[in-house]
Amino acid sequence: MPLPASWVDSLFARLLVRYGDDWLRKWNGVPMDAVKADWASALDGMTPPSISYALDHLPPDRPPTATQFRVLARGRPDYFEHKQLPAPKATDAVVAEVVGKALAPKPDADPKAQARRLREREMAGERLNPFQRSAWRAALRNEPEGQPQ
Repeated sequence: MPLPASWVDSLFARLLVRYGDDWLRKWNGVPMDAVKADWASALDGMTPPSISYALDHLPPDRPPTATQFRVLARGRPDYFEHKQLPAPKATDAVVAEVVGKALAPKPDADPKAQARRLREREMAGERLNPFQRSAWRAALRNEPEGQPQ
């Protein structure tokens, strides 16, 4: 829905005060109703804070077009910010479950499992790169071949 005509009239009055003859000359020969209709369409969806921001940041040397004014209005720092919803509250049962999992004893993990897998792959005939070969050999150098420690 285009910007209300009363808003466009108010905006044009502010721009006329700011730019004077430059504002009037910019639209010389163009029906003012057509200019206002274009601005109303170009500024569709703009909020008063966005329009106010654009008015506060007008270029000092020349009056803007409708598109340039829209870019200024969308430049408002919080234009694209959306308020984040609060995180849902965890129930006592969910908290107890998560804490229980975090504090539960972990099964013993084999810190050399990856090295053993590399050794098995090489023993099965797979070609490993030099780094892989040296890495598994260094990790398992004190372990007899085929026997985990």
